[in-house]
Amino acid sequence: MEKLLKRIIIVIIIVFLVLLLTYVLNEIFISFYEDDEYSQARFSLLKGNVIELYKSYYNQGNKLYKEKKYEEAVSEYEIALKLFPPHDNECSIRINLALAKLKLVNYDVETKEEANKTIKELKKIQNILTKNECAKISGKGHNKKAQKLYDEIQEYIDNLKNGAGEDPSDPSDPEDPE
Repeated sequence: MEKLLKRIIIVIIIVFLVLLLTYVLNEIFISFYEDDEYSQARFSLLKGNVIELYKSYYNQGNKLYKEKKYEEAVSEYEIALKLFPPHDNECSIRINLALAKLKLVNYDVETKEEANKTIKELKKIQNILTKNECAKISGKGHNKKAQKLYDEIQEYIDNLKNGAGEDPSDPSDPEDPE
């Protein structure tokens, strides 16, 4: 019985230390991120972030977005989504993924064919926002920022169909890291 109790205590201590390390590494990265010290934030959070693996990719995506490396940011956000983020954080990742993809869309359309291609790309971006109901076509998604971005994209699509349109690629900055 005494051996079992010792093993349980050791497991609890190990779990506590792993959680503490994860928390500290994320806080360090976020402080560098907020101070725009991206070069110092380059260390890998992945090694110590075993509980919430998605966060290191999410934070790296935010860093790359700020550096205007949108294609690389897209890759990081996509990986973050595959690592099963909690429901609340998933919408933030989806918003940032949509914002990065919006930066890659060609808005300089002169022909109907180009407009249709842009509309198709924008609808794919809207689909990112509707996953897990962050935003909804009905306008009642559970995340207000995701819904607002979805609606702004829809307004641009409607304007583009009518021959007008303003570039929606810069509606806001990416969501702050968690």
